[in-house]
Amino acid sequence: MTTTGSARTPAPEVLPRGPAGHDAIDASADDLGTRAWRWRPATRRAAGATAAVLWASAAAVLALHRLDPATVGAALLVVAPAAAGAGVLAGRARRSTTAVTLLALAAALAVVGVWASAGAHGWPGPLRAAGLAGAVAAALALAGWCTPLGRPALTGAAAVLGCLVLGEAAVLFQGGADTAVRQSRAAALPAVAAGLALGVLPRLALTASGLTALDDRRSAGVSVSRHDAGTALAVTHRALAPATVVLALAAAVSGVFLLRTATAGTVTLAVLLAVVLVLRARAFPLTVEAGALLLAAAVVVVRLAALWGEPGIVVLALLAVLQLTVHPSETPRARLRRAADLLEPWAVLALVPAAVVVSGGFA
Repeated sequence: MTTTGSARTPAPEVLPRGPAGHDAIDASADDLGTRAWRWRPATRRAAGATAAVLWASAAAVLALHRLDPATVGAALLVVAPAAAGAGVLAGRARRSTTAVTLLALAAALAVVGVWASAGAHGWPGPLRAAGLAGAVAAALALAGWCTPLGRPALTGAAAVLGCLVLGEAAVLFQGGADTAVRQSRAAALPAVAAGLALGVLPRLALTASGLTALDDRRSAGVSVSRHDAGTALAVTHRALAPATVVLALAAAVSGVFLLRTATAGTVTLAVLLAVVLVLRARAFPLTVEAGALLLAAAVVVVRLAALWGEPGIVVLALLAVLQLTVHPSETPRARLRRAADLLEPWAVLALVPAAVVVSGGFA
């Protein structure tokens, strides 16, 4: 067989062609494009692990509604550490799938157990939030220690703990969160912090990705491809992806609690937060990062639309249709990118005085 470049690659003129001109090269490309959609052993293991966690969580929730909440909560808070311990042992034995499944199961059961115990014993809101966040952070930290998840899980745990400390400090500064006004004021600080932190993460990724070393190699005359730079940056962003998702979740929750009271200050801060989230998403190359930020912005926008009633819902629907039907050319898109680059720092700066107004700093 005639070959070009490799003993395994047949020449184009000898590749078989289908009746519609669909040759073997196209078939091979189609196969590569659909491979990710196939039911493979890895997919089967992931589906089984997810099903185990979901079914166990569903059983815990059903038990919570059918039995005494205090008893169910206490039992779950005993079972969850046992599952976490088993997950650690599995991780040390290099059974990664089993370890991740058990640690996820431990986190889910601990969350339900904390929620049940908090409701049964009348825990205050900050204590309940600390229990929920602590359970998730502990599971992520253990996963980072004993499973191949490694640094991404550890950064996620650190982000959860950071958001928890900041939220508890905001509630303490407001003297509690027992009223809607105090909840709105307490949400102002986490909203600003999330917006600022999401600007730091891309710069941190640039610093940690080794691009400086690649620049040194290029200065020394060594060829550095764009693929190498992109790969190094993507690997670093993969480690920061859990932290990005946690910050996006914190921003979404802050936006919802901001609008517990509808004032000019809270609405302005919520609008600014949504704008910052959308603009910040442009700096994140991974789908999970950009998707989390856009979803968080959508949550805030939907909450604003619900606040404004039917006109807000209609505007959202029109914007969705417009986004799907209008495809500007490259020149208008370049102008929009430049406008977004100019708007982003001003929107971030505007978060600070808006948060001061909401928290009562100018009262």
